[in-house]
Amino acid sequence: MKTRMTKLICILLCLLFCLTLLPACRRADPLAQNGIREVSLIKKGKMDILVTMNASTLEAHKKQTVCLYELFPGEKLSDLADREPVAEKKANGSVKFRIPVEENGINRLYSTFVVAFSDGTLLSEKAVGVKNPEFLATVKDRFPWVGTQKGYLNKEGVEDGWHMGATHTVVSVTLSDLLTGSDTLRFNDRQHSYSGACLNDLIARVSEATRTGMQTSLELVLDAQADLETVTALLEQMGDRFCEDASQGFVSAYVISPAEGASASYAADVAQLARLSLLSRVSQGRIYLHLGNRSYSDTVAYFSLLSEELSHRGFSQWGAMITPTCRTAPWESGAEDEVSVDKLPTLFKALNDLSLSPSYLAVSGLSYSAADEDLQAAMVAYAYRLAVGAGANEVYYEDGGESAYRLFTEDGGLRRAGRVFASMDLELSSEDLATVDALSLGNYAKLSETVSRRALTGDATLGSDGQKNTVLFDFSKNDTNGFSAVNGLSAPICEASASMGYPVLYTWLKATAQGGEGVRAIRPNGQELENAFSISLRLLLQNLETPTSKITLRLDGVAKNSAEHITFEATVEMNNDARWQTAIFYVGGFASEIDLSQPYVMTVYADTDAPEGTEYLMWLDTVEIRKPEKDMGPLMTLLIVLGASVLGFGVIFLLYKLSSKKKRAARYHR
Repeated sequence: MKTRMTKLICILLCLLFCLTLLPACRRADPLAQNGIREVSLIKKGKMDILVTMNASTLEAHKKQTVCLYELFPGEKLSDLADREPVAEKKANGSVKFRIPVEENGINRLYSTFVVAFSDGTLLSEKAVGVKNPEFLATVKDRFPWVGTQKGYLNKEGVEDGWHMGATHTVVSVTLSDLLTGSDTLRFNDRQHSYSGACLNDLIARVSEATRTGMQTSLELVLDAQADLETVTALLEQMGDRFCEDASQGFVSAYVISPAEGASASYAADVAQLARLSLLSRVSQGRIYLHLGNRSYSDTVAYFSLLSEELSHRGFSQWGAMITPTCRTAPWESGAEDEVSVDKLPTLFKALNDLSLSPSYLAVSGLSYSAADEDLQAAMVAYAYRLAVGAGANEVYYEDGGESAYRLFTEDGGLRRAGRVFASMDLELSSEDLATVDALSLGNYAKLSETVSRRALTGDATLGSDGQKNTVLFDFSKNDTNGFSAVNGLSAPICEASASMGYPVLYTWLKATAQGGEGVRAIRPNGQELENAFSISLRLLLQNLETPTSKITLRLDGVAKNSAEHITFEATVEMNNDARWQTAIFYVGGFASEIDLSQPYVMTVYADTDAPEGTEYLMWLDTVEIRKPEKDMGPLMTLLIVLGASVLGFGVIFLLYKLSSKKKRAARYHR
């Protein structure tokens, strides 16, 4: 019996071994595609490259090997001459190569691959790159910040945009500036020159933009045609700093802007490299192509070429950014072949008809003269509503350059256009609505509404309410908990307080005309706010001569089951007498309405009425949160009742036994 069982096991093992050989023995599909089907990133730092060939091709090369070759960014097939293959395998209907993503100083994330037979015949001339860079991403959330469509541009700083409710901004750098320098970096085992000063300036601007709490995009203007491997090295540098190390700022989108004369092919190459760099770190990052202000016909023609080039490179999602002319009122028709605001709906429809249509749209560079402030306000409101109604995901007002186009007056106050800009995604006042509709000849009311933000106002009190809280942010352990300064002269640091005896957070601030200087933290999600009733801050302001200040807690988040942006603000007045005071903000309404899985922004800022430029200190002790005491739950309640019942029964039974024993003893003695 044992001998028969042994033979049966041996036969089964032989059959299993034969099954493993079947893939090598199967016949090729006569209709299979010749070449690389896909390049996929897999676990443990590897990538799989699947090669297929049809039956006739396999028959013609059945005794040869298949050789895998690697092309670096910017290389052509002619560069493969005399190059050794990365790997080789026996020709078959289906061949899979598995190679490291990084090897000997080479990063293959940006490489493309071709295969050839050992006699030099190419299986296909199409080079194929990685299809799933998001596999490597450390940030895998949905598009990392989903505010309203409202964006704000200003080369002098974007903090004012945040105060007006903007949730998007763009930081721009030219390729020529990045390349003009003698600093070097190493990539793919080669040295590349770049400008360290330009990169440091970019880091400062991205960091400042990120601190506002706005979603920041990085624009790379292609005003020079550099070697693509050098561009890749720069993208790796920026990706490491802005997409992984959020301490230097966080970028969730790239905007690739080809200057006049840059070919669509080169722009698509850079866009593809930017896509690989971004998505390998931020899985839901976005890539926009931006042409600046060109004629209508040139815009459609160039985007048509870009669509074909991107499709050829395996792009699945991309965005188009448009800068319209603002020479005329947006409700009036512009020149025949210019991209005026009134033509945005028609242009967006044309772009959506492309073979590879853009997945998202943006309008940049809106800017109107304030020669007539009422007219400026009407044009800003109309252009924004028209662009959003046409399908734009982001709409930017450019508030820089000539003062006549600014949203602010010379002394820092808001013009009427600034007040309208601040309300565009909420709801215009009846007075502003009447003005805009009258100046636009009744056309404003015909446009679809653009309300996409809800503002909540909460209550606040000064002084402790005697309730038990839990610590939300503890600075006593020398951890800033990710807080950065708003209109700060220095970054917040933790330092021991003489009065408290342990480290607290402090930062130097500078009073501005608009107010609103303080500290801010961008939190990865809102789980810590679940069931929150209130947030308590213990703080003091120092070096102020004004008797009182207003302290505001602002929270920004995303509504449940929608992209609606919710802002919460509550304000309390405190004394400027250099003593610690506790402010309590009742945040229950906000905490119950936001999507707790999404990021939220917490800002604590002061309005001091101090002269502009006054420097003062903000000290912040632990931030605490109050939640309802945890309910024991029905099961725990039942267990306690049962336990008490058993205990009570036991006591009664014990008393009964003792009583019975005494009675028996009494009868015995009697």
